[in-house]
Amino acid sequence: MENISSSINDPWCVGGDFNDIMDPDEKLGGKPHRANRCFDFISTMEACGLSDLGFVGPKFTWCNNRRPSKRIWKRLDRVFVNDLWAQSYHTNTIKHLARTGSDHRPLLMQTLSNQNDSIRYFRFLNLWTQQSDFLETVQNSWNMNVTGNAMWKFQCKLKVLSKNLSKWSRETIGDIHEQVNKWETKVQLLEELDTLNNNEQSREDLNREHAEYVKWPGMQDALLKKKTRIGSKMGTTTVNIFTMC
Repeated sequence: MENISSSINDPWCVGGDFNDIMDPDEKLGGKPHRANRCFDFISTMEACGLSDLGFVGPKFTWCNNRRPSKRIWKRLDRVFVNDLWAQSYHTNTIKHLARTGSDHRPLLMQTLSNQNDSIRYFRFLNLWTQQSDFLETVQNSWNMNVTGNAMWKFQCKLKVLSKNLSKWSRETIGDIHEQVNKWETKVQLLEELDTLNNNEQSREDLNREHAEYVKWPGMQDALLKKKTRIGSKMGTTTVNIFTMC
C-alpha cells in the first residue's frame, strides 16, 4: 500500500474493511487488545499520508454474531483520505448504518460540493412500482375524462398523473430519507441495548425492528442513484454518494 501511495498525486480515498483496529478502545468483548498491536496499522496509514475521517453513528462496525457470552464488537471498517482529497472536498461525512444481514455495517460516505439552484422536474421513481396501490393510483388518474384532441388529452392526463403520483408518494411513502433515519435510529438504539444487555430478549427486539428497517435503505439507494444520474446529465451534481458494505 505504501508503494501505491508513492505514485498517487491526486485526491485519494481508501475505505472498507481493514480487519484491524487503531485503538484498544475500538474493541468490546473477547480478549483485551494490546496497544502495540495497533502500531503497524497506524504507521502504515501515516506513511501513506492518509487520515481517518471519523464517523457518525454507532461506534463498532463489526460483530461476530456469537452467543452473548462469546460476542465481540470491533471498529474494522473506516475511510481514509489524503491531504489533496481533504482540500478538494470541503465536507466529508461517514455514517455508520445499521447492519442488514451482514456481520459488518455498511458505511455511507457523502462529499458535498457547490450547490446550484435548479428547476424542479417530475421524476418517476421505479421503487413506486413495488407499492401495492401504485397501479390503482395510475389507473384512476389515467381514466379521468378529458375533452379535446388526442394530443391534448395525453398531455392533460400526464400532468394529472404526475401530480397525483407525487401526492400519493408523499402520503403513502413519505420522505424516504426521513424513514431511513427514523428506522435506523430505532435499530441502532436496539443494537446498543443488545450490546449492553447481551441477552436473547434484546436480540429478539432487534430482529423484529430490523425486519421493517431493511426495506428502506434499498429504496433510498435507488432514489440517490436516480438523483445522481439526473444531476450528471444536467451538469449540476451537488452530492457524491459512496456506500461501502
